[in-house]
Amino acid sequence: AEQVAEAIIKKTEDYGIQKVSLQARNPGLGRDIVIKKISESKSFEIEELVDKTPLAFNGTRPRKKPLEEGIYACEVYLPDIDKSNPIYADTLDEAVKNANKFAEIYLEGKIANLERLLDRKDDIRKSLEKELD
Repeated sequence: AEQVAEAIIKKTEDYGIQKVSLQARNPGLGRDIVIKKISESKSFEIEELVDKTPLAFNGTRPRKKPLEEGIYACEVYLPDIDKSNPIYADTLDEAVKNANKFAEIYLEGKIANLERLLDRKDDIRKSLEKELD
């Protein structure tokens, strides 16, 4: 940035320019250094300094669309299934209730499977003992 400022000062001295109008664009440290270096120069006078940084103005943010009836969903994430299971209902409360029921049924099935495995554990142990004897 300092080299740019020095090059500008040298060119203005070569051409004999006495008054300069600076236009700066985009914020940054380099811009500030160039402006400072040029303003310290005694070879010419700065007539005006204009900041031409573009500012985005997109207006106000639009309102959110209201939720319509019948599109409420509740996601149920199960540990052994990779994807989620959406539960749809007419109201949010219904969706939550249905999701809770789904989760309860799922957990009851898991518990029943565990109980069956525990019951079979004794049978498996007995058959292994018979084979070893």
